[in-house]
Amino acid sequence: MSMSIFNSGSILNNLNKYNNLTSKAMQQLSSGYKINTASDDPAGLIISTQLHSQYLGSYQAIRNAQEANNVLGIAEGGLSQISDMLSQAKQLAVHAANSGVTSNSQVAADQSELNGILNSINNISATTNYGSKSLLNGTSSIVNTQTDTTSAEQTQQSAATMSYTEASGQLTADQQFDITGANGTQSFSFTAGQSLSEMADAINTYASDTGVSANVSEDGTTLELVSADKGAASAITVDQTTGDAFTTAGSSITANGVDTQLTGADQGNIINMDTSNITTAASGDMSGLNVTFSGNAADQAEKAYVETDFGTGSQTLAADQEFTVTGVNGSETFSFAAGTSISEVADTINQASDRTGVTAYATDDNSELRLTSQDYGSAQSVTVNQAAGDAFAAAGSSVSDTGQDLTVNINGENVTGNGLEVTFNSGDYSGTLNFNAGQDSTAYDSAVTTVAQLDYAQNEVTNADTRRSSEVDTSVGGNQFQLGEGSGSQNRQDFSMPDASLNSLGRVTVDGKDYSLADLFSGGSAALAENPDIAMKVIDQAIKDVSSMRADIGAYQSNTLSATTSQLEIAAENILASESGINSADMAEAITEMTSNQIMQKVNISVLQKANSSMGNMLKLLGS
Repeated sequence: MSMSIFNSGSILNNLNKYNNLTSKAMQQLSSGYKINTASDDPAGLIISTQLHSQYLGSYQAIRNAQEANNVLGIAEGGLSQISDMLSQAKQLAVHAANSGVTSNSQVAADQSELNGILNSINNISATTNYGSKSLLNGTSSIVNTQTDTTSAEQTQQSAATMSYTEASGQLTADQQFDITGANGTQSFSFTAGQSLSEMADAINTYASDTGVSANVSEDGTTLELVSADKGAASAITVDQTTGDAFTTAGSSITANGVDTQLTGADQGNIINMDTSNITTAASGDMSGLNVTFSGNAADQAEKAYVETDFGTGSQTLAADQEFTVTGVNGSETFSFAAGTSISEVADTINQASDRTGVTAYATDDNSELRLTSQDYGSAQSVTVNQAAGDAFAAAGSSVSDTGQDLTVNINGENVTGNGLEVTFNSGDYSGTLNFNAGQDSTAYDSAVTTVAQLDYAQNEVTNADTRRSSEVDTSVGGNQFQLGEGSGSQNRQDFSMPDASLNSLGRVTVDGKDYSLADLFSGGSAALAENPDIAMKVIDQAIKDVSSMRADIGAYQSNTLSATTSQLEIAAENILASESGINSADMAEAITEMTSNQIMQKVNISVLQKANSSMGNMLKLLGS
């Protein structure tokens, strides 16, 4: 019988194996993680690390959104205080305007209180901060630069001119001619040898009679005739009887002035859009935001208006008239007796403009009456209910009109606004564009310089019929909010904080002059003692401005920050669940694994002990 020595190596290997497995299971139980070292699961480690980083980034983005909401809350709180103060200012202006009762000393007291309110508003604008960041003084507003996408040259309005040149500065032959200008005609006769300066003196003697003056060049060799008026309607006509100074004898020649006009495809700056209210943009870079107006009357902004010439062709009413004018603010009934001037009718209607929202114009040399809404857009309306007479409609009938909203193309998509205000969302860009209606034809050719129907105060209402476009190049300023966990413009947004300074609030134009809250101080052009009516207009506009600013902030908090926070919270929850599925230890499985491994440890230890005991007995037998 052979005898072999027992080999315990396999038992020791098993014991080490279960020791390691037990240690690993205990590590998972103590840490809560399935992957504690890279060797546990290299691929899982990479994925779980990325997910954990994404979760932390999302969590911080949630905190960023909450902090952004706090910043905007501070700004809105400051604007709320300004709004309350403006309401007090309105009371003071209304009281000061009651000139039939209010004394000069009372107006002075109102002005003193108004000065305090204005100083407080200015202080709130300057000191509403988040840390060291100013919120309401305009330094946190988005400022954009605009360029024209097409070039244009402008020709200024000029007078009619006509010239005659003699190298010697003296007439070489007798000259007789008639000069006709806007004021009349005058005959002139000059003999050979007379200087051009003498001719100019003679012509200028009758300048008021003809509407034509003359001047001579510095070297005395050129005589120039110039009309007193400017524009295409101005003209100079010379009928040459003898000689050939301006044209051949027996002929006539006419020169006309030039209206302001534009040459080239477009005048880009006519859009003149205010881009300060664009609330979100890719990293503040507005480059590539292209806005185009078609030039079609169907796309222009319009006011609501109705008009009549009363059927008389004169400047007074031919019959008694009674009618009710209704606008967006309310209704007012007017009665006028026959013989009342059209201009007086317009003035009376305008005294109630604040109550009706309707403005009256006496047009066509005060022989026609035009009623128009004060603002542009489809929300504006003018209705006239004729009770007696037939000024606007037959007695018992009515006539009405509504305005029209501006439509522009933004990066290839047509967007219709609210009057002259267009709210849009196009790719990386969203916000509100405010357009200027344009300038009336007394200064420019309105058909070229506007995106709206103009000249309601003139004889003809002019359509905007020229296409033009502008492009925003760059955007700087504003508050940048990181509202995503990653890099790139899609994870951040820019918000233009409002400018609540006195120079920016309440900006209105009255009779061609610009006003703001800053003009309401003592001695200002809109102070209560100077013009309480303009002061009220400024304050009313300032109240609208502040309300709009608060609404913009509230909309951004509600529609952007709250929605973004909810989205981030859902995303963070899902990311955490995904990471947990990969890296979190399964406690039941780990406990089962550890228990199983501990049992196997004990079994192997027991077997090893028995083996050692058997070998000891054998050695004892051999030793005996």
